[in-house]
Amino acid sequence: MTIPPSTLPTGERIDKALTAHLGLSRSRIQDSITRGCVTVNGKTVSKHYALEAADTVDVNIPEESIERAPLAAEPTVLFEDEHFLVVNKPAGVLVHPTESSREETLVDWIRVHAPSVTGVGEDETRPGIVHRLDRDVSGVMVVAKTQEAFAHLKAQFANRTVRKEYLALVHGVMAQPDGEIRFS
Repeated sequence: MTIPPSTLPTGERIDKALTAHLGLSRSRIQDSITRGCVTVNGKTVSKHYALEAADTVDVNIPEESIERAPLAAEPTVLFEDEHFLVVNKPAGVLVHPTESSREETLVDWIRVHAPSVTGVGEDETRPGIVHRLDRDVSGVMVVAKTQEAFAHLKAQFANRTVRKEYLALVHGVMAQPDGEIRFS
């Protein structure tokens, strides 16, 4: 992947800038720089290299071949048109990959169900994703299928014009009449 000039912040260390830009761990970025998988203007650099405005950065970090566990449960499509995909994310499913996860995610499912979503948004590891739900929570997720829809949804969440409603179902007798529930 080629990152054109002026995309990454000038003066920032390359390892920090790529960590933020690619959404990978800093140690993985630093290891990739050390192994020569990252070049600036065609030359290898150290992790301490300070980016300049005219720098073109090439990143060739090979995907790790990880056998992923299948989804805990399949998402259900509630609505879909050319702009949006609305799904019910089951409990037990991660929305997007993490460094330590070894299971398929909602993003993996979306890439198969709606491949055109790839490239939508600001982070290629979270295509079309504007919000998320914790792994242990089920609920409705709205995914943008176009860049315009992504910007529209992002603005709605930023301006808090989206109304979110949560419902907790409890089995048994509660030990206290009120309090906080924390997932471990």
